[in-house]
Amino acid sequence: MTPEAWGDTSELLESTTIRSAIAAGQWIESARLGASEAGELAAMNASLARLAVVLEHPRVEFPTFPYEWIPEMLFDAARLTLDLSARLAAEGATLKDATPFNVLFEESRPVWVDVTSVERRDPLDPTWRAYGQFHRSFLLPLLALRSGLMTPAQIFLANREGLEAEQAAALGGPWRKWWGPWISLATIPAWLGGSAEQRGPELYQGRRLKTAEEARFVLDEVFRSLGRQLESVRPSRKATTWSGYIATTHDATYYARREEFVRRALAELQPRKVLDVGANTGQYSIAAAKSGATVVSLDSDAGALAHLYEQARDLGLPILPVLANLAHPSPGTGWQNQECAALLERLENRFDGVFMLAVLHHLLVTERVPMPEVVSVVGRFSTDWLLIEYIAPHDELFRRIARGRDALYAHLTRDYFEECFGARFSIANCIETMEGRRWLYLLKKKV
Repeated sequence: MTPEAWGDTSELLESTTIRSAIAAGQWIESARLGASEAGELAAMNASLARLAVVLEHPRVEFPTFPYEWIPEMLFDAARLTLDLSARLAAEGATLKDATPFNVLFEESRPVWVDVTSVERRDPLDPTWRAYGQFHRSFLLPLLALRSGLMTPAQIFLANREGLEAEQAAALGGPWRKWWGPWISLATIPAWLGGSAEQRGPELYQGRRLKTAEEARFVLDEVFRSLGRQLESVRPSRKATTWSGYIATTHDATYYARREEFVRRALAELQPRKVLDVGANTGQYSIAAAKSGATVVSLDSDAGALAHLYEQARDLGLPILPVLANLAHPSPGTGWQNQECAALLERLENRFDGVFMLAVLHHLLVTERVPMPEVVSVVGRFSTDWLLIEYIAPHDELFRRIARGRDALYAHLTRDYFEECFGARFSIANCIETMEGRRWLYLLKKKV
């Protein structure tokens, strides 16, 4: 940041809104580096050499990005963005950006991290310059997600700005686009888009009213209107294939054995950081969090993760849901694929414990990943132990997902499982949870 920009920004960062947001964990704290520290950074990074002011902030433990959020997380990030903007407007400031990439999640709490996006506003100008970006990056993606027409990855991996009105209107099809929020958010803006662009540079010129009071009144109404539109696309709870899986499959004895094994393992190992792969609705993520661990809960089912997110948020548990498929992880994105790190890179050597309950057979069968490859990847995540479930090929569920191709998976015996995982782990404990078909293993990583 240049000295000129810092002078104004430093004053704005002391505003009542931002100081209270920092205290509430909604805005990341920052501090200016001293001249010697800034010089050392500039020596390592040529792009910093021209800057006289460098800010630092506390490390966000596990950064995630909009293409890995469930709709409920995108909604909460939108609500935070709108709330901060409205509160800043009352103090003569504004956010010049309204992108979800300016928000990270600390566990289940959204935090604004782009401290340089705050600027003073013209007291006579009733416009919010980030209005269009908020529409593209939050409202239209939430509309598409609520309707089940796209996934977060399909939206934000393709375009970090979200969706244009024309794209959303096309998604709505001949009937949906005339229903509810589709009309005001997509159909009408798509119609008006062409005529607006014909105005050229005039479209982006600010307006000025006669008095500051009049401008504030109009701007407040803009934020109230956006708030109503946001509520119209609030994610709706929908049952999915896996969101009710635990409650509707197998007998109580099987789950009781699993729960007891996990409980004892947590009590013995007392992990600090846990990765729960295939977390589903988070039964074991919650157990790990209550035992004192911070948890990253990974699953590809948004409905199942929504249950977990709401519980974690309401109970204040240190759990971060991540919407992702381990077999198709998020790539590095942005300029030279380096702005947002790849998911596997972020997961590497970060957890002293990893759960993989009821997920291995899906990787082997549904995703057709060879077992040695699973061992290699999971071995990069855990620094200490792995709690994993082995399901034999003759198990009813295994045969169901094999769909008559049993011969292809006959070699995936328990002996083969122990041989493959034995390359990176040793067996610390094992119990049979379903007679002759399912076993739980506690594996310790070899040094």
